[in-house]
Amino acid sequence: MEVEVTEEQGSLDVLRGRIMRAPSALAATLDTPEQPLDERWWARAQIVVTGVGLAAGPARLAAYLLARAGVAARFEPAGAFACGAPRGDALCVFSQGLSPNARLAMSRAGSYEHALLVTTRRAGGGCSPEVGGALERWPGSVWELPPEEIGGGMLLRVVAPICASLGAARLAARLGLSLIHI
Repeated sequence: MEVEVTEEQGSLDVLRGRIMRAPSALAATLDTPEQPLDERWWARAQIVVTGVGLAAGPARLAAYLLARAGVAARFEPAGAFACGAPRGDALCVFSQGLSPNARLAMSRAGSYEHALLVTTRRAGGGCSPEVGGALERWPGSVWELPPEEIGGGMLLRVVAPICASLGAARLAARLGLSLIHI
């Protein structure tokens, strides 16, 4: 006798699989080389951090941790970029998959001395022409963390937010340590 799997059970299996991948994804995030930066410059800069949707949480965490480490950083919502670039020396954009809202902030990167894109999706591999074009125009550095979850009929993401949050903590620790050595 064949047991029918309900949509709810299927979603729970997808969620369970994502949760089970979290430890290996965190290990992969720790193993991902950090993007080369002039750490002393970044540690003294006024950093505008942004992210939208799923990436807003890690972006807010990055701004908070950077500020706690003594770096002049603040979070700006994506809407702040609609009429120009918020004031600052550097832009740090967190994005999962380079959403249109993230690309709005990215389009303002030329207004900053330096820019960093932290993405939880392999930006260079298999992206659409639109995303590829946004990356080609990006004047800053790209720090790619382990890829986002594979779609599966369920929008809840598990791996990408925790990998991006770990990336935020690594960035803050790195720049905070740089301040100690200035």
